[in-house]
Amino acid sequence: MILFMGVPGAGKSVQGRMLSDYLGYPWISTGEILRQHISGEKRQRMLQGELLTDEELYEVVEPVLKEHVDGSTLNVILDGFPRTQAQAEWLQQFVESHGITMRCIIRLHADAKEITRRLLDRGRPDDTEEVIANRFVEYERATKPILDFFEKRGVPTPKIDGNGTESEVHGRIKQAIDAL
Repeated sequence: MILFMGVPGAGKSVQGRMLSDYLGYPWISTGEILRQHISGEKRQRMLQGELLTDEELYEVVEPVLKEHVDGSTLNVILDGFPRTQAQAEWLQQFVESHGITMRCIIRLHADAKEITRRLLDRGRPDDTEEVIANRFVEYERATKPILDFFEKRGVPTPKIDGNGTESEVHGRIKQAIDAL
């Protein structure tokens, strides 16, 4: 299992798909799953930039991950999960209970100005300047400590420069993966 982490707009989805093609692993995006399957009050919360509760995400993520477990192997690229310490602990428990090893966490970073431009250009209704600013705050508060959690458990977390063209960033990711 390879995880992608970084603020929205850092390039996780684009690079996750490209790495999926390179390695032949399925790409699982919790954001895409949620946008397609969440409605009503939960959807309204998402459009306002709020994250769903941990329990709401487990209901979505667990069956998808179980579908891809093959013995003690889980060759997937996971994008958008975990985003909280509790989710990281849940995922760690999931992989341990299935005897799975996480290969690495790809940490994508890019300049805030570039990320804001990318998000506004993609034109999603939940990509407003206010929502984008909230996502940066949420990432700093909740997501970055997850890296420490997994690093303490020996999971490699290469930091990849997400600035530049898609192919330049992909080259950096491939180089990091191949070096593991």
